[in-house]
Amino acid sequence: MICGGACYDLASDMNHCGDCATACGANQACVNSACFTCSSGQTGCSAGAVSYFAGVVGMAGNTNAALTASKFNLPYGIEFDNLGNMFIVDSFNHTIREIASGATQVTTLAGLAGSSGSENGTGVAAKFYNPTNIVSDHADHLFVADSYNHAIRQIVVSTGVVTTLAGTSTSSGNVDGTGAAAHFTYPFGIALDGGNLYVADYGTHTVRQVVISTAVVTTLAGSGTVGSMDGTGTAAQFGSVVGITTDHLGNLFVTDGNSHNIRKIVIATKAVTTLAGGTTAGHVDAVGAAARFNTPYDITYDGGNLYVAENGNHDIRKVIIGTGAVTTFAGVPGSTGSSDGTNGAAKFNGPVGIDYDGAGNLWISDTHNDTIRKMTIGGVCSALTTDVFNCGGCGIACALGQTCSAGACN
Repeated sequence: MICGGACYDLASDMNHCGDCATACGANQACVNSACFTCSSGQTGCSAGAVSYFAGVVGMAGNTNAALTASKFNLPYGIEFDNLGNMFIVDSFNHTIREIASGATQVTTLAGLAGSSGSENGTGVAAKFYNPTNIVSDHADHLFVADSYNHAIRQIVVSTGVVTTLAGTSTSSGNVDGTGAAAHFTYPFGIALDGGNLYVADYGTHTVRQVVISTAVVTTLAGSGTVGSMDGTGTAAQFGSVVGITTDHLGNLFVTDGNSHNIRKIVIATKAVTTLAGGTTAGHVDAVGAAARFNTPYDITYDGGNLYVAENGNHDIRKVIIGTGAVTTFAGVPGSTGSSDGTNGAAKFNGPVGIDYDGAGNLWISDTHNDTIRKMTIGGVCSALTTDVFNCGGCGIACALGQTCSAGACN
């Protein structure tokens, strides 16, 4: 919402909570557009607290170990299943990594670290080639956009068995068909709605539909030529479709990386419109076409809003679906780093993947830092004397390994 010439997130902004005029008190937090009174001894802090979760900053590797000793090599997509297990596409290790619900260890579910290929098999006997994103059907199956194999792979979580659902590693292209007769070109993003997968097919500038039960592949939207034209079905054009998510209400939302905007697709009618952004790179918080992005990558949905991992600006943007209002949720536009903190106190380095866990948190692949980060999306009540993420004041995060005592990091 624009208040006094500036854009604010009325759902969580402490000074503009629910409307432009309402400011929460010192012992309140703005939660879902309403001021919530914190418990005694707590202070209300705005949403967007970012913390480090797994990996070693700036140290690529393939180590399975405790969270903070584990290593990744350019992690991309993140997904949770119905049991709360986290799955991470470790793209340049050619593997799918897992952090089981409640666990403190990173393991490898499928793929052989450092070895690319297209073999089907179980666990480390299967091979991937720079996979990029992943989605769960919440019924023991994962589906992977295996980008450089030009294929969609399926993993049975309980057994680790990997098979190829559609596409073939021997040929790229833009061919609709069934199973291996269908061709993709560097599929990047993947989403699931009902019994269908929707694939952001980066190299063909299209969005493809895959019927899971039959492996039939069709083109939902995009002409196959580069552009940024709204329209219906193949009359629409994309620059480069990268991320894709669904609101489970019949709509898809796509990040058009090279066109620097966010597009909406109505599945039933195939109508494509531009929700936010123009066609030039930049960083502007505004509404609809007045907003500017720089190479938006992955995208996720929390029940009313979209969150975008904006690779080119090194930040996380929020888009309110109902209005198209865009705000910067965390990170410093144009500035790289790895610091924890709240909103603009946090820094990222080329984030690619982002996912909402259904419990008030975003999980981010901070790709060029080779780490996984966690971010709250609601206002929080914090004890500033002991909270390592708000130590002595909102947004003041202690360094990794430090504790917060009496409002000071030590």
